[in-house]
Amino acid sequence: MRCPRCSTEVTDALPTCAGCGFGIADLDDLLGEPPPCRGRVTDDAKLLSPDGLVRIEERARAFEGRTGTELRVVTRETTKPVKPGEYAFWLFNRWDVGDIGGQDVNRGLLVLVAKAERSIWCEVGHGLEGLVTDAAAGQVLEEHAVPFLARGEVDDGVFQAVDVLSQVVEGGRERPPLWRRILGGAR
Repeated sequence: MRCPRCSTEVTDALPTCAGCGFGIADLDDLLGEPPPCRGRVTDDAKLLSPDGLVRIEERARAFEGRTGTELRVVTRETTKPVKPGEYAFWLFNRWDVGDIGGQDVNRGLLVLVAKAERSIWCEVGHGLEGLVTDAAAGQVLEEHAVPFLARGEVDDGVFQAVDVLSQVVEGGRERPPLWRRILGGAR
């Protein structure tokens, strides 16, 4: 995981950033207990329709079945008093997303939609950064989710985020054609 403030490596095993002194405990002090994880999709802000929730859940389940990679989606009314990126980082760690079988492998993705901040964010576990960097995940969200969200089509925006990020990981070394276009032909 990258520090949400300076991008230096930070995990529960290395809980304080060597770059800026930021620590996960700093967020614990501000945010208290994390909300309960309700499975693959935790729609606390009630932004998703029942059909949208099922569609996103099914895509996440298929992705996990194909790759063994954990994917979580959460919607929040707000992430205050912290920024969405800091909240996603904190929640990813507190929910142990991607720590498969008790092993700290950080092979997971967390997509956060923050209603008040009008923001969508993806936290990428360290175990996936060879396939999808934080910057590339942000570009996927900007190009494939934000246009739907800007039109108020939350179900489709979140589904696109989950679907395209899933394609990237499922494609592994042979990234899907869409991913090659986004990265300008790089593999």
